[in-house]
Amino acid sequence: MRTGTIRLNGYRLEYELRPLAARTGYEAWVRTAPHHEWTRIGVGDSTFVSEDAALKGIRYAAGEISARRLQA
Repeated sequence: MRTGTIRLNGYRLEYELRPLAARTGYEAWVRTAPHHEWTRIGVGDSTFVSEDAALKGIRYAAGEISARRLQA
């Protein structure tokens, strides 16, 4: 499992890449603070084929979360 953080527009997003046991690929999970619950990135049974693809998906999610916070 790989973990890290992304900072975007003053916000911090923690992530975990969890390798799949049954097939090749990764699930990506994010949270906005240590006390918040983890949220899976993707819909249904979708996964990322590589760590690079998962990190790109996480960066996209970070942009979406930042945009939602700016609108609130």
